[in-house]
Amino acid sequence: KKREEAYNVIEDILTEVDSTTNFPIFDDYIKQNFLDNLLRGGYPLVLKGNGENLVYHLFSRRHGDLERDYNYFSLAPEFYSQGNGSFRDVCQNRRNDVLLNPQVGDFNMKMFASFIQADGYNPMSIDGSSFEIDDKEKCVELAKELFNGEQVMIDLLCHKFTPGSIINTLANNHIEVEFSDEEIFDTIFKHAKQNYEAHFGEGYWIDHWTYILDLVENFQAVYPDRMKDKLYNEKTYKYFNGPITVLPRDEKICITNGGQIRRYGSLMHNDDEKVKLLNMNVFAADWFKLENGEVVKANLFGKLFVLAANKITHLDPSGMGLEMEADKPGWNDAMNGLPGLFGSGVSETIELHRVISYLLKNIDKSQSLSLPVEFVTLINSVKEVLLEELSDYDVWDRLNNAKEKYREDIRFFTSRVVDIPLSEVEDILKVYLDKVEEALAKAYDFGNGIYPTYLINNVTKYEAIIEHGEAKIGRYGLPTAKPLEFSVRALPNYLEAPARALKVMSSMEEKKNMFDQIKESNIYDHELKFYKTSEFLDDESNEIGRGRSFTKGWQERESNFLHMSYKYLVGVLKAGL
Repeated sequence: KKREEAYNVIEDILTEVDSTTNFPIFDDYIKQNFLDNLLRGGYPLVLKGNGENLVYHLFSRRHGDLERDYNYFSLAPEFYSQGNGSFRDVCQNRRNDVLLNPQVGDFNMKMFASFIQADGYNPMSIDGSSFEIDDKEKCVELAKELFNGEQVMIDLLCHKFTPGSIINTLANNHIEVEFSDEEIFDTIFKHAKQNYEAHFGEGYWIDHWTYILDLVENFQAVYPDRMKDKLYNEKTYKYFNGPITVLPRDEKICITNGGQIRRYGSLMHNDDEKVKLLNMNVFAADWFKLENGEVVKANLFGKLFVLAANKITHLDPSGMGLEMEADKPGWNDAMNGLPGLFGSGVSETIELHRVISYLLKNIDKSQSLSLPVEFVTLINSVKEVLLEELSDYDVWDRLNNAKEKYREDIRFFTSRVVDIPLSEVEDILKVYLDKVEEALAKAYDFGNGIYPTYLINNVTKYEAIIEHGEAKIGRYGLPTAKPLEFSVRALPNYLEAPARALKVMSSMEEKKNMFDQIKESNIYDHELKFYKTSEFLDDESNEIGRGRSFTKGWQERESNFLHMSYKYLVGVLKAGL
């Protein structure tokens, strides 16, 4: 009976995507995809707040798979349970929330944009949401109204709580009430505020941010009339502030025992000085503040602009890709050796083009942005670098100088926030767009008509860093060096960059040419008539990452990944092919 009840609950949820075609197996496939999707991203329970909907995602758990215990998932042992998840997973899996249920509104857009830090990175571990009521007298009133004034319920409402903890506490204490769960929630949550919860997790991947624009565009598809208001008038977006500092080059570029130059140990984990000064809880969400403790807030346009400006400082020494400068690659974790090889990704350059283009398309020059003063210094420095006639190396070197100074300036807090007119921002964005288009044109030519996904920038000339007459030792325990020259090469072709590029390329001829070349290449499985993650990796060393050591066709190595094919086919459709 319990199994039947559970089945009926699942079927009830799946009615949201009921499809009727001539292919019943396809109809069931849609349901199964939806079920898999919500087990990662969660099912949005919409609660009635004070003038706005609050959204609480049920069922979510890291990677959606309870059997893979190495994923260290945490599922709340309560009714209306939620779990933790990885930023990329949850962000991707919620992209269709607002399309399937318009009541979700801008919740996901606001939460994930708020998790973007002032340095453009983001926490990996998304811990669900909590709620609290600031007015403690109201907590007492609500407990009297709903729960006969039970002290345990007063104590619960006076601290952080969730829908599940309310019902659990009632059940565990055998408190009988005359209201349904829905009535209880309707009464309580109109007085509550929602907290976004997250913590650093395991690292800074270079692609997490690339899915946020999808959230924005999907919201705009449902609510085009509300988009301007969301971009400019709602100054409610915060900047996540984690206890991790990305180190400058002179602390992470190392001379190995074999005399090779590598980039290892890029992060200062649990920056003790920062944690102590700001009294941070390293396992809870903290927010970027002014020196006086006030949380810094921005509008959505400002958050996307801060993101774009940070990412353009990641241009690699070849001027084509964005650097993996913080120890992690993109979604393809099996390429985990690339950060040490000065690896960079063209996929992320493509996504930066999307963000910049979106901002320019939606700019309102009558508006202004409130931004940290240190960030304004950064964008002026970056603009100056990009307008000069410099070599790719010099652009890389000077952008890193500006980025490293900015990171040191905002390590603890911002001194003040200043207003900058959008007319100035427009000029800056046009400079960024020119540079990114130049980078993509160069990458297309470099790949002979197929955008390379991964680049390795090999150090061909360097000088050792000496301090007080001795070699300076970096965070990784090796002597450090300053690169003076690089050479660049592409890894065998992967499908990722072309899949993303098809959405932004303007030339139909170039799109068709790339499509035809890919079909002829070894990215295409000519025997199974299926696209693969990449061409053959036989000639690469294991240093590119564990993907090289995998058996062909297993995990991410030269595999027929269905999701990669879907991503490519979506690109083909959006390209008009």
